[in-house]
Amino acid sequence: MKKEIKGVLFDLDGTLIDTVGDITYSFNALLKDLNIKQIDKEETKKYVGRGLANAIRALLKDKNYNYEESEFDSLLKVITETYATHPYESSSVYSGNIEFVQKCLDNNVKVGVLSNKDDNLTKIIINYFFPDIPFTMIQGYSKEFLAKPDPNQLIRFSKLCNCDVSEVLLIGDSDVDWQTAVNGKSQKAILTWGFKTKEQLIELGCEPLYDTITELEKELFKWN
Repeated sequence: MKKEIKGVLFDLDGTLIDTVGDITYSFNALLKDLNIKQIDKEETKKYVGRGLANAIRALLKDKNYNYEESEFDSLLKVITETYATHPYESSSVYSGNIEFVQKCLDNNVKVGVLSNKDDNLTKIIINYFFPDIPFTMIQGYSKEFLAKPDPNQLIRFSKLCNCDVSEVLLIGDSDVDWQTAVNGKSQKAILTWGFKTKEQLIELGCEPLYDTITELEKELFKWN
């Protein structure tokens, strides 16, 4: 990281919070309705990152379930309604993240969240686990704009921070986050404890990679 960091923008799933349990529960509600064998947490991780609609399409394709496009909204509704009733029951903040976010604020670095999860769910989950953190932006997916890796919301965050996008650090756990940072020309940090393995991230060309929050802290705060 060559420039001073004035804003840190976090991904949600697999980065700030381990949400895979609640996502799996929601996916399995749909699979049960369709009489398809349920999946475990590890299989769920394959589908997370590009938004719920894309996840469902990929999941049902892998399960060889054919549907009419006119049916899709009803399939999506099963998952969204299930998730809304269990938004954080099986989720937890990754160790050290609450302290890390607070350390950003203590160093006058603004913080935000950008997720491809539904906007309402994103706000519910973040406000539950981080009730006292004054995030500059909490943004989930909305039909009003393109999802990550489109960089427009990353750029909007930089404007809210009154800084250049090159002074924003985007922290995520996937190639989607990495590509978002590349597209927006921000700084980037990809974590290896999320929903993709370190080997997968290396194969996808993601860098720089961080194995622990302490490792990331040491590099981030030497610039501030």
